[in-house]
Parts: sequence; C-alpha cells; structure tokens
Amino acid sequence: MGGAMDRRKRKTQALLKETLLSLLHHQTFNSITIRQLCDRADLNRSTFYLNFQDKYDLLAQIIRGEILQLVQACHQQPATEQLNATFHYLTQHRQQFRCLLQADDHGVFAATFGQYLTTHLSQKRTLSRLEQAFFVGGIIAALRTYLLEPNVAITELNQVAQLLQQAQ
Repeated sequence: MGGAMDRRKRKTQALLKETLLSLLHHQTFNSITIRQLCDRADLNRSTFYLNFQDKYDLLAQIIRGEILQLVQACHQQPATEQLNATFHYLTQHRQQFRCLLQADDHGVFAATFGQYLTTHLSQKRTLSRLEQAFFVGGIIAALRTYLLEPNVAITELNQVAQLLQQAQ
C-alpha cells in the first residue's frame, strides 16, 4: 500500500509542477494563487498543502529539479566540454529557465547552481575561496543575462566559456 501512496504523491507533485510551469508562461509568479493552481490541476487546496508548504516551496522544488536534470545531462560529458554542454542544455530549455528565473525572487537558482559549480570547480582544480566565488558569480551572472535578455546570442555565451577555460 505504501508504494501506491508514494506513486500517487509523486503524480500529484508532478501535476502541480507542470501546472505552475504552464501558468508561468502566461503570467507572473506573484499573480498566481494557490486557488488558481489547484483549479487548473483539478485538485483541492488541502491536497496542495499535503505536498508543498506554499507556492514558493513548489517553485524551489521545480528549480532544484531542473538544475539536477541539467547537472546529470552535463556531468556525462568530458570535463573540458561540461561548460559548453551546460550552455547547450540551457539553450535547449531557455524558455523554461527564463520563466523560472523571472519567478525566483528568493535566489534559489543562484544558490543551488552556485553550490553545484563550487563543488565542481573544487574537484577539478585547487582554487582559493575568492577565485571560486569569482568564477561561480561570473558564470551565474552570465547565465542570468543570457536567459533573461532576449538579444544575447549563444555565441556570446560560448565566448564566455572560452574565457573561463583559458583562465583555468
């Protein structure tokens, strides 16, 4: 019986995540209500609160899940190609990440992705904490700019990747 409950809970959470992502394509995060999410997903509010604390918790879980998928997709690449693979993945999912970043008032993307980058950089080479902060902050700022500003081309992001690889 526990397996059926777990499966039902996963399906409910997936439905709520898909519903929020769908709504984010048409309206701002701050304008989305729990009632609206539940109506669109055809769920009761009590069901929502059994799965998430609030809409910010739901958004944070979506962002963490998307970053985990990004990391898993890029981690399989050779070390020299991981940054380019990351940029390629973000380009393929640019609209979704743009919606998530626009909604992310609490910095979940920067914190989660920054933690991954810091761990990744420390495994690849010995950098001081200041150097790590510099690289991580620069990469996150470049990604935010690329994702949020429609006129920034992937070629500019590739130039950033080349600069980072030369600096390492």
